[in-house]
Amino acid sequence: MQLRTENQLKTKLLERFEVLVRELYATGDARSNTEEWRKRDDHLSGFIDAIAVSELIDMHVLQETIDRIHLEVFGESRLERRRRLQKLQQSAEEMNWKQLDTPAFERNKSRKK
Repeated sequence: MQLRTENQLKTKLLERFEVLVRELYATGDARSNTEEWRKRDDHLSGFIDAIAVSELIDMHVLQETIDRIHLEVFGESRLERRRRLQKLQQSAEEMNWKQLDTPAFERNKSRKK
């Protein structure tokens, strides 16, 4: 039986961690809220907890890995994405949806006159 060194274990854990993060992001983000996303998120959370208990890898290394993969997958940092999505949400909330109660063909008639 071959025993692994601490560095080998760290490398293996980080490799698996990266795979899990990529798989999670491949299914979407927290807004997806699908059963598959939640299942992958729960699995990743358990993996992070196991790493934390083992104390083999610092949590800031895991966070840096998450941030790097997020940037690669979504093309923007987690903070940038959060801000952009908040602005979209605010715009949607501020829009006067009442104006859409009238069918489009009626709204367009008034524009043509």
